[in-house]
Amino acid sequence: MASTASTPSRRALLGAFIAAPLAISIPAAAQGHASAPIGGNRHDGWRAEYRSLFHQCDQADGDDATQRVYAQMAAMQRRITNTPARTLAEAQSQIRFLVDQDELGMELAGDEIMALLRDIARFMV
Repeated sequence: MASTASTPSRRALLGAFIAAPLAISIPAAAQGHASAPIGGNRHDGWRAEYRSLFHQCDQADGDDATQRVYAQMAAMQRRITNTPARTLAEAQSQIRFLVDQDELGMELAGDEIMALLRDIARFMV
């Protein structure tokens, strides 16, 4: 969530990812990578949980409760960024997580962004 000097701008990231789902889908489909069934996409479930936690911050009662929710959000963010995608669908979920971060007004550190990009790049071969 912290911003560093090496963190690319949101505009640069979003611009880079506009074509990414297509760039990922075509080569991966040609190589036979199948998307996981809806229940099998771990990253989509984690994204939904992260967004739910984000919205819980507004209802948190007091600073201690808010800090607990932030801690849960940080743990979920680490899970999403540190767990390699098993399928094309999970790689696409990782891209959507980056977009989610921008829409929610949150930021990822440069090393977290690079970890996601390296993971997603495996599906672009």
